[in-house]
Amino acid sequence: MVSKIKGHKRYFRGFLFILGLFCLQACDNGVTPPAPPAEIPSALVFPSSIGIDVSTLQLDPSTPSALSILSLVESGGEFSNEISNGANVTDAEIQVIDNILAELDALSIPIGTTVTTYETTESRLDSNDAVEIVSYFRFDFADFDYDGDGQNEGCSGHTGSAPICFRLWNTNQPSTDPSPFSSDFVRLMAGVFTTYPSKDNPGAGRFKFAIRDNSQGGAIGGEDLLVGVIYDHIDPENKSSEIFGSGDVSVLDESGSQGTEEERGGQSDDLGGSVILDGHLLITQVGPNATGIKTIKEATHYPDGESSQYFGQFKEGDDFWIGSGTFETASELFLSDFNDICARISTGEEVDTTYCTEAGLVTPGTNFLPAATEADYDLPEDFPLTPTFQ
Repeated sequence: MVSKIKGHKRYFRGFLFILGLFCLQACDNGVTPPAPPAEIPSALVFPSSIGIDVSTLQLDPSTPSALSILSLVESGGEFSNEISNGANVTDAEIQVIDNILAELDALSIPIGTTVTTYETTESRLDSNDAVEIVSYFRFDFADFDYDGDGQNEGCSGHTGSAPICFRLWNTNQPSTDPSPFSSDFVRLMAGVFTTYPSKDNPGAGRFKFAIRDNSQGGAIGGEDLLVGVIYDHIDPENKSSEIFGSGDVSVLDESGSQGTEEERGGQSDDLGGSVILDGHLLITQVGPNATGIKTIKEATHYPDGESSQYFGQFKEGDDFWIGSGTFETASELFLSDFNDICARISTGEEVDTTYCTEAGLVTPGTNFLPAATEADYDLPEDFPLTPTFQ
């Protein structure tokens, strides 16, 4: 997925769904007993993150020292940008999603077959610590057609068992205002929890959300940025996160300011900017965190018809990376296409491919992602503009 911060063009890259099948031995009568029921948590919570850490490579997993591949941009190696930018961009895209999940992090929804809808609030001070803002959330857990294929998803219709469908509306307003009307709410997120998420493991599921430039306050939801996510982290050593996005959203500077209109237009990178997301990103991890092989794939298509493709792979605890990329227009980050390049991470210089193959890395060739489509990130049609209940 490509992110452009106005004034600087950055290429973001990055499918793997592995279902763990657990077989039980047959009983003496030859009949396989049913699997034990999944553990039901005390409350339904949203995952804290669906990210896979690709920003730091440990040269020696037995020591605490680590090499951030983001620092390689300054190392001057022939492929330093190609190595570091894949992780840099992936982290940026994941952060957009995690920021939305953070808005829901404190929510604790009751579990039960009678919990078919849910309404709750959260309070916080505004950016000036002067006015108390109340966030209102309304959930509908009814089964619905998430992917637009004309069929409902087969969800339970409540929070008492998975899969759990949800549609979420939101609005924010000062605490001194009267309670909002249904017409004040906007669509924020819709999805399916295939398994119950936890704060330690998001499990598996998919969701789509929409956010807008919130510099004027109001609801989180809107139409400036549309994102679709499919994730499977059930097995911590075989997990994937796939992201589809289109649109833009203002980004904050370190002080939390979005700057003036001119600054948000790209005249000053120090005071915020506009991140434009338009593409398809896939991050996978096979193996434990300390030694797993991590892969980033991305396909991006621009309004002017140009496109870019990227593949990057590395093994945690090792010093080698392999990648390929095609870019219709050269940039300050990528001067030309590259194919099946094996490079040493610590120097950014190309080395013989055998170093990568011996580390278990694969030559990507042209194994790129397809482009994202509107069906991947548009909010479901079966998601009314206002809540389904008062």
